[in-house]
Amino acid sequence: MPNRVIPPAQGAALSIWCIKSKLMRLSLYLVFWMFAALLTSCSSIVSCMYGIRPLEELNAKEVQKIASKYKIASNESFLLDTSFRALLITLPTIDSNCLQDLSIYPFCNIRKNHLQPMQIMYFDKNNTLVSYHVNCDMSGFPNLKWNDTGNFNTFIPRSTTYPDSYVKFDDLAMYISNCNSQQIQYADFNDADYNIVIFWCKCFGRQSKRVIKLVRENLQINHSEKVNLLFVNIDNFGVKYF
Repeated sequence: MPNRVIPPAQGAALSIWCIKSKLMRLSLYLVFWMFAALLTSCSSIVSCMYGIRPLEELNAKEVQKIASKYKIASNESFLLDTSFRALLITLPTIDSNCLQDLSIYPFCNIRKNHLQPMQIMYFDKNNTLVSYHVNCDMSGFPNLKWNDTGNFNTFIPRSTTYPDSYVKFDDLAMYISNCNSQQIQYADFNDADYNIVIFWCKCFGRQSKRVIKLVRENLQINHSEKVNLLFVNIDNFGVKYF
């Protein structure tokens, strides 16, 4: 079979098409990596605007120093042990009871909720979680609006996150220690009407300060209930598991 001869004009057109095809693939490749870099850059910018910094491991003395800057008294300052994961892995992802209240609580991932770096938990005398708030359920930029719907205008606040029945205060207390690295004793806290546990971290900086201020302002509405405040730093847990 004779070799097919491609006319010069057609050969030139074919060469141009090959070059264009290669350039197009190269352009798509560059656009992909530029887009990926942009996403990374935007993520860093957004984190900066929220006041979020990289996680770092802290010793008890460093936590106490930061807590003091955040106006947390030494008897209110605590640490979350990294073994808290043992409790988390026992939690379900979905609670069927929550699914019945989707109009009120659109997110029902119980384990995800309790993994969040900033949480406000109100436990009653029966150790039951009766008011619950986590950062991922909050809107707002460049600051999270924890009271955007007026939930903190009453004491105790109305829950913005589904208050599940899986995590009790006495269970949680097993993973909380004071700044002397001593596990807290549940008996030291069972005389209160409410035990209020606040997860905070240095890495969230300004957002943590705002949460601490919000809880204290909400307490001013309370005129008779006895409460214990536990401001629990979670930086070391975050370094290991976030």
